Amino acid sequence: MVNALVQRGIRLIALKQQIDLTDHDMSSKIIVTVFSLLAALERDLISMRTREALAAKKSQGMRLGKPKGTIQKSNFDADLPRIKELLHVGLSVRKIATILNCPNHHSPNTYVSKRGLRGPDSSKSK
Repeated sequence: MVNALVQRGIRLIALKQQIDLTDHDMSSKIIVTVFSLLAALERDLISMRTREALAAKKSQGMRLGKPKGTIQKSNFDADLPRIKELLHVGLSVRKIATILNCPNHHSPNTYVSKRGLRGPDSSKSK
């Protein structure tokens, strides 16, 4: 980002570090390069510490991630009564997806399946 600002001729002043990147000289380029390198190193260190912590928890027998079967919020929650009604009438999930202006039926199908909204008699193929 700093390189883009400098290339556009925008003056960058970091008050805390007392750095003024007004000129596009060699010292400014060196400073920007050093800060970029330090930022990359910090990202790598954070990533490494995170991986080590996850590996340690896993070795202790702790299960990682959300519990199996967890149902999260969905964009379709607002349309739940309508989806239930359309399923009750006998419409397929593909047609419901079209009614809800979804680009495909995969997301609504997953929503319906995970929440068990299909009745026991509606075991029709997709």
